[in-house]
Amino acid sequence: MNKVISIGLIVIGIGLGIFGYTQVNDNTKSLEIGNLELSAQKDSESTTGYLMLGAGAIFLIGGVIGITKK
Repeated sequence: MNKVISIGLIVIGIGLGIFGYTQVNDNTKSLEIGNLELSAQKDSESTTGYLMLGAGAIFLIGGVIGITKK
């Protein structure tokens, strides 16, 4: 039972990490007109993405520790 929970934590950690990474990368919009480039970034989405990356890392580490610990 303990290994099932650990594997679940690893899967959740990887999922949160991927979702957080895409959210950090997709929060910038840009517009190019000739040589002029305008860009805008939402700080709240970036912060949420970094929080998800951190939570994913914590879940992943917890799952790995749960599998390796006897």
